[in-house]
Amino acid sequence: MELESAKETPREGSSLPGEWSPSALEQNFSKILHRLTGQEARQSNSRDVALKDLCALIEATECNRLFEESGEPHRGIPEILGQVAKALGKYAAPYKEEEGGSDSHSEVDEKAAEVGLLFLILLGKVETAKNSLDCPAWETGLRHLAGPIYIFAITHCLEKPWTSPKSQEVAGEVLSLLLRVTGCSSEAGFLCGENEDEKGKFIVPAADLLQFNRAQVIYHAIFNHLYMPEHNLIQEPQPARPAPFPLSCGRSGVRSTRRQQPRTRATHPRTGGTVQKATPTAGCGSDRAPFVGPIQPLASCPNGDQIFTSAAGGMELESAKETPREGSSLPGEWSPSALEQNFSKILHRLTGQEARQSNSRDVALKDLCALIEATECNRLFEESGEPHRGIPEILGQVAKALGKYAAPHKEEEGGSDGHSEVAEKAAEVGLLFLKLLGKVETAKNSLDCAAWETGLRHLAGPIYIFAITHCLEKPWTSPKSQEVAGEVLSLLLRVTGCSSEAGFLRGENEDEKGKFIVVMGLLKPDLNKETWKNNPAAKHVFSWILQQVTRPWLYQHLERILPPSLLISDDYQTENKILGVRCLHHIVLNVPAADLLQFNRAQVIYHAIFNHLYMPEHNLIQAVLLCLLDLFPILEKTMHWKGDGARTTTHCDEVLRLILTHMEPEHRLLLRRTYARNLPAFVKRLGILTVRHLKRLERVIISYLEVYDGPEEEARLKILETLKLLMQYTWPRISCRLVVLLKAILKLICDVARDPTLTPEPVKNTLLQEATDCLILLDHCSQGQVKGLLAKILLSCEDRTVVSCIRKVQQE
Repeated sequence: MELESAKETPREGSSLPGEWSPSALEQNFSKILHRLTGQEARQSNSRDVALKDLCALIEATECNRLFEESGEPHRGIPEILGQVAKALGKYAAPYKEEEGGSDSHSEVDEKAAEVGLLFLILLGKVETAKNSLDCPAWETGLRHLAGPIYIFAITHCLEKPWTSPKSQEVAGEVLSLLLRVTGCSSEAGFLCGENEDEKGKFIVPAADLLQFNRAQVIYHAIFNHLYMPEHNLIQEPQPARPAPFPLSCGRSGVRSTRRQQPRTRATHPRTGGTVQKATPTAGCGSDRAPFVGPIQPLASCPNGDQIFTSAAGGMELESAKETPREGSSLPGEWSPSALEQNFSKILHRLTGQEARQSNSRDVALKDLCALIEATECNRLFEESGEPHRGIPEILGQVAKALGKYAAPHKEEEGGSDGHSEVAEKAAEVGLLFLKLLGKVETAKNSLDCAAWETGLRHLAGPIYIFAITHCLEKPWTSPKSQEVAGEVLSLLLRVTGCSSEAGFLRGENEDEKGKFIVVMGLLKPDLNKETWKNNPAAKHVFSWILQQVTRPWLYQHLERILPPSLLISDDYQTENKILGVRCLHHIVLNVPAADLLQFNRAQVIYHAIFNHLYMPEHNLIQAVLLCLLDLFPILEKTMHWKGDGARTTTHCDEVLRLILTHMEPEHRLLLRRTYARNLPAFVKRLGILTVRHLKRLERVIISYLEVYDGPEEEARLKILETLKLLMQYTWPRISCRLVVLLKAILKLICDVARDPTLTPEPVKNTLLQEATDCLILLDHCSQGQVKGLLAKILLSCEDRTVVSCIRKVQQE
């Protein structure tokens, strides 16, 4: 080290650095600083030598020489020492990741340990000067050193890739000694100041942030991070903070209304020093359960203006825009506009672009749950001299967003978010709805809150749709979600004072309007041609609520319910066709014929479902035939035969003709049973006009009686019933078909009597009884010809069952 003492005249007999003049010391510290920051600093050997020289110079210089005050005080050394401390911190700092190969983490922690020991020596000099009566200028030096040394200590005392146990230990000692020298009991005291009259090393008044829109710049800089799907980024864990103080907010900024709280001492987790912890006192929430959620207790500095943000999920609280009640810091004590703004923020996080990020929605749900729990019911539905009506409306929109959040996705998207996840979401949202309805029920029973009906009016519809979506047994539900949804539905009916779902939808009496219009209004966006498949639950909810409303209430909603029913029935999927047809059937049964005939609505329904008969799906055909049989009386109401000509062909004729066409070649048992099950109803409907289809009916009856139909024999039993009706309505035409029908019936009796299958005896007995009744009717239609023909059979027949049936016919 090239010493500069020759340029100054040292004191008499001096040869040590500690005895040089201040200017000589300053020049030598400047040389070391240049070697640490100049071009030669790139050479590792030069930096190592500079460190050794610096260590030797500090050790050799007495503390009163480092911070000496004389008649002409030289103030350059403390400033240079501060710059040297910055250079040392940079020397020991970790490099960029791409540069890590040339200077690995192990080398960084070795440098940190070396620099830490040097800082310990330097702080030791400061502490000695502080305790010395001969050197009152130590504060000047500490002012330049404290910041760089603190940054170095925090850089290396935490467990990071570039630290080691040794470097962490040294950095911890540096931090502990720094706090002791500065007289601070904690890092918070070091940064913010230990008392109101003392400035800390880190404070930004609110006025400065509000100037030049700096606060807005910060807000927009961090707001865009909410679009990142990183839960740690969206919700940064909050460290332990000093004692919180309630805040009072004015229009000119944020001002503190602190109530000083007593503090207790605790051991610092990193340095072993002591920190101060707040102890709650009366009036500061000592008798209140801790609030965990979007409105955490707000940290504040002991001096200066303050700025606060939410501690959970990045929710920016808007209470600063309104003046809360005296000493208020809990959401339950905010003004209605402040509550409305915070509910609006949660709504935005549930419906905006950030709602696509699952972590953001989860945090928003937790915030909403905490906000509802912390807000008293009279604050949610408060009425004052200037009533604020925005909160109930926003709560209704939040309920809609929650229902959409828990709704099942399109089937093609089910792989990415399975039904199990939907059930979990539904259970979570259901518990939140239970809390919200609990608030409404409490407000209803309270004499202080008469505005609960306003809130319930906005909440009832979305919550009912959610409950129906998840209380039915569907692929996206689980036993737990069904149970929670059932509880939500039960509580909703109790709060609304309804004894049943039908009463909830249509009204409990004639003077009361139900919620059917509200619910249909909420479902309408999900029931148009472009969107109805995005939410698989919408069609089931629509079908369910439609079934709950019957005549005479349903007709007034015809314009709302008919288009969705037609839309669902006109789908390519059989399941949707069946659901739509059942909805149309309910409309046919519960809407007056005059309303259905108006604007040809009945004709529209008929043509919409008639084409489904061409589909070989037995469940669909069953639903269509049942609907058509109830629709025929409406369609044919205006068709009256005047007796002056042939009767016109009816819709029933058209359908029966198509059914018989399909029945003749049909070999699938399920379809055969479906056709046969409904055939008697068509014969009853047409009556004597069945003669138009007599030839085809004869072929169908004979072919179906020949085929075994399984243990239940449903098809053959229904065909026998059809034959009995046919003979009753068209008896003049039966005698010419006597031989054909008699052979078919006798063959059936013989087959059943000799049946070796597992057909139950009751079924066999029923078949034989129906066949016997058909023989008796056939005998009446043929004026006794059947008895004469059967008499010859008795002489040669040996089967007791067949003989028993023949004797019954002869005894009639």
